[in-house]
Amino acid sequence: MTRPAAPAALHRRQRLHWDRGFSVVEPLLVVVLISIAAIGASEMWRVSNRQRQRSNERIALNVAIDSDLARIQELAAELTCCSGACTMGIPSGITPYLINGAATGDVESPCATDNPLDDRYFFPRNDNPATTTVNEPDLVSNQDPNNPGLCERNEVVDPLISAIEEQIDVPAGATRTITKLANNRLLVTYGDASRDVEDPALRIERITPPMALFCS
Repeated sequence: MTRPAAPAALHRRQRLHWDRGFSVVEPLLVVVLISIAAIGASEMWRVSNRQRQRSNERIALNVAIDSDLARIQELAAELTCCSGACTMGIPSGITPYLINGAATGDVESPCATDNPLDDRYFFPRNDNPATTTVNEPDLVSNQDPNNPGLCERNEVVDPLISAIEEQIDVPAGATRTITKLANNRLLVTYGDASRDVEDPALRIERITPPMALFCS
C-alpha cells in the first residue's frame, strides 16, 4: 500500500511545479514586451521618416517656387505700353529714339528707349501735335470715362499673363493660378500638386509690374 506523501514533500513538488512554470512564462513575457516595443519603435521611425521626407519635399518645392517667381518678375519688368499698346518688350517695327519714316524728315518714336531700367521705357512720349498720329498716351491712360485707356480698363497686364503661361512652366510638383487684380496687379497662388485632398495655398504672391506704376 502506497503511503501518502508527507506534507513537506508535497510542498516541495508544488514549488518545483511553480518554479518550472515561472521559468517558461518569464522569457515569453520578455519576448512579447520586446516585440511590442520594437513594433512601436518601427512605427515611430516610419512616421518620422515620412515627416522628414515630406519636409524635404516642401523645401525643394519652395525653392522651385522662388525660382518661378524670379522669372515672373523678370518678365514683368519687360512689360511696356510705350507704343500705345501693351507688349512684352518694344514691338517689332518700332525703333526707340528717332525713326525716319516720313517725307518731311525724322519722326519722333513713341518709345524713348529699349532699356527697362529707364523710366522712359514704359510710357509713350507725347506725339507731335502737328501730326495726325494717334495720341498714344491717351490710348494707355485716359481719364475720360467715355474713352478709358488700357490702364483704366485694367488691361495692361494681359500680355504679361499670356507670356507667363506660354514661357514659364509650372514648377514640378506645384500648381499655379494667376489672377488679375484691380489696378493692373497680379496674384500668383501656388499649391501642392501631390495633395489628394484640398490643401490651403502653399504660397500667395502679389506681382506689381513696373508698368502698372505708370498708370495714373
